[in-house]
Amino acid sequence: MKSAARDGDKEGDDGDSARSALPVEVPMAQTLRPTTDNRTHTIDVQGPHTA
Repeated sequence: MKSAARDGDKEGDDGDSARSALPVEVPMAQTLRPTTDNRTHTIDVQGPHTA
């Protein structure tokens, strides 16, 4: 517990914060951009097709 806490605190804080911040922001940013394009194309394509 103490060893894990020390390693976890030092590496965990930086690791989790950096990893969480980077992967979360990257996928969200990339997801929002493609999603916007995909939604526009999907709505235009599926809209007429479905209708």
